[in-house]
Amino acid sequence: MRSAVAAPVPQVSLKLPVRLRHVLGATLLALLFWQGVPRAKAAWRLQSLATDFADYALCMVGPTGPTLLRDNAPEFWSAVRRRLVSSPADSRPFQLCAALSQNITSRVEVRRAHDALAREFVEYGADGADRAANGRQGELGLNDLEVNTHPLAELAKAAYPFVRTGYTMLVNPSLSAVEAMHPTDLPLAKVGQGLPASRVLYRSVQPLGAGSYLLALGSGNNLSAFKTTDSGVSWQEASVRDPKVEAMGGRCFGEDAQHYFMLGLDDSRQNMKVASVAATGLQRTTQLPRGLTKVVAVACDDSALVAALLPATANGNESAALFVCPQGEDCRAMPAPVWGEGLTLRAPLDVQRTQGATIVAISRHGLVRTASSRDNGKSWTPFIVAFDRVSNAALRVQVDEPNRLLVLGKRVLLYAGAPRPGLTYPVLISDDLGASWRSP
Repeated sequence: MRSAVAAPVPQVSLKLPVRLRHVLGATLLALLFWQGVPRAKAAWRLQSLATDFADYALCMVGPTGPTLLRDNAPEFWSAVRRRLVSSPADSRPFQLCAALSQNITSRVEVRRAHDALAREFVEYGADGADRAANGRQGELGLNDLEVNTHPLAELAKAAYPFVRTGYTMLVNPSLSAVEAMHPTDLPLAKVGQGLPASRVLYRSVQPLGAGSYLLALGSGNNLSAFKTTDSGVSWQEASVRDPKVEAMGGRCFGEDAQHYFMLGLDDSRQNMKVASVAATGLQRTTQLPRGLTKVVAVACDDSALVAALLPATANGNESAALFVCPQGEDCRAMPAPVWGEGLTLRAPLDVQRTQGATIVAISRHGLVRTASSRDNGKSWTPFIVAFDRVSNAALRVQVDEPNRLLVLGKRVLLYAGAPRPGLTYPVLISDDLGASWRSP
């Protein structure tokens, strides 16, 4: 009997509609697309943001801005501060840069900070600084501008490998960028010493030779004298028994000692009066407005006396009133320089008079500003920064804020009197009636 033979089993082949390698390829492409599109978008955004960043820096401080903000942020913000404090109080120095600041930071509050008035910043030394000094929190400051390289760094990281070299080479301004003038350096002072801090009615100077001057302060038993041989940088006490000093004491005069002014109280002892004296004798005695007997500062030249006065009951927050008393004429109110809306000429302040010009210096929070008038207050130059404590931080002095003016010939001295002999203080000079200041 023959054995049965099993029939062969047919081979069945399964054919997939899509090859596995195609699936893997599609998955890889999807992964690349999923990872690549956001990175490509980040690279595109980085190009745009780097340009905005450069345009912003150019708008804030001028040609050096993009490089400084990218590589040396402290120096950039130092330049921004110089621009701020040198701006008019009621200007908006950063307003043209506000939209760019929001583009970079995506924060509307940063834009608002860039839209603010100069005097609203604490660094400006105005009312905002007063409030901050009194403990109020949240006052506007340069820190609120908050533009930095962090958004660029984050985008550069997100844009890899489309951007392999970081963002530094991409920081280039556009052709239409607004360019600010580079802020000028603020004056640097020199170390001086020898002059006292006490304020007196009379300050009279007599030249003695090249760079040498004799200064008489006060009158009567309060008379003191000082001498300089280096154009006012350092002073030494002089004898009050010197006939020249005795002739200068108790008088306010300019270059011509034959024309001078004297101040005193009327018979009621409540009101100030001014006597103008010429070579021919007493010309006129006139009275200042009643009730203004607290003298802030007095200065004279050959043509007029200028006084800054406060009410006798002043508590330190009132604005000083200016008066001019021309030789042989009645005293009259003198329009004061306008610093900014609501910003008054509060003490400490000083005035000086030379060559027919009146110079006013005001001191607030480490900043000393000056303005001048050549027409008895009808018009004033804008206030400029004569001294900035921050810019002079490297100056080693015991008294750090010069708020006194003194005329030495054709030159005006800005200094800080010392409460004790030997203490040092900053000194600056002006050769153009307070329009600019420099180290002696």
